[in-house]
Amino acid sequence: MITSAYIHIPFCEKICHYCDFTKFFYEEKMADEYLVALENEIATTINKPRQKMKTIFVGGGTPTALNNRQLLKLVQMIEHYFDVDQVSEYTFEANPGDLTKEKIKILKNHGVTRISMGVQVMDDKMLEQLGRLHRIKDVYQNVNDLIQIGLTNISIDLMYSLPNQSFEGFSKTLEEALQFNLPHYSAYSLQIEPKTIFYQRYKKGTLTKPPEEIEADMYEHLRKEMRDHGYISMKLAILLSPDMKVSII
Repeated sequence: MITSAYIHIPFCEKICHYCDFTKFFYEEKMADEYLVALENEIATTINKPRQKMKTIFVGGGTPTALNNRQLLKLVQMIEHYFDVDQVSEYTFEANPGDLTKEKIKILKNHGVTRISMGVQVMDDKMLEQLGRLHRIKDVYQNVNDLIQIGLTNISIDLMYSLPNQSFEGFSKTLEEALQFNLPHYSAYSLQIEPKTIFYQRYKKGTLTKPPEEIEADMYEHLRKEMRDHGYISMKLAILLSPDMKVSII
């Protein structure tokens, strides 16, 4: 029996230099057509309205790249086919900067219980090098808006072993991110994937990652800081309580 649903929204305002997920530049007409096709796909797959699920995850791309009208259509569509009142966790991925107060209210009013934000690094210069549109101030603004509106189950993604990133730089990012005291953090080492801008630069010899020993130091520092701040790994969390502070590392 299917107990979880993943819904993919493949649109972004800008394509990040490291991303190899299925994605397209956002265009309003294309997004409208995609939502029609998505509803047809869901209707074909789901036997009846208000299907019960344990979890629903809406990822991308960037689901919050949709405009207000499209985002409302999406959550209403999900409400029609899935019993969102009964899910244990209903997550939307979001990018800092395009998560407006209006969009937060749409998500909260239609049953979303968790926001996963792609922060990546707390360094404006490095965010620009990654091809990200947001800046550090947008992270603070969005976390504040989410808490004020009542969506407090917030997760942020971080990356390490980035081009030109020092151990000290990653340590500063981690320290600043942990000050939010959020219930969930995820951290990943950069993987240079084919068909990305970073891959092309890597092949040309114009992009290098930190040495493996520095990457290992970053990972060990990450583990220590998470433990020191009361976070446990996802594997252990599954065995214990869903209310635990969790890190994926």
